[in-house]
Amino acid sequence: MASHVFKLPPSKLSKREHEAVQLLSNTGWSYLRIAHAMGVKESTVKYWMQVARQKMNVRNRVEMVVKFTRSVG
Repeated sequence: MASHVFKLPPSKLSKREHEAVQLLSNTGWSYLRIAHAMGVKESTVKYWMQVARQKMNVRNRVEMVVKFTRSVG
């Protein structure tokens, strides 16, 4: 994983939310594949993504990935 610092104050993502969004952004994997890679259930990843979307004030995965990608640079 990249060692970028996520810059999205004040709605900071938790470490695990950040990892999940980063995997989605870097790989385009499904939530199930991300769950396997992170050693958690798919429902956990879905929850993290839902919370991340709320914190990032976006409506869907595409907007989330775009905003995340722009924020880590």
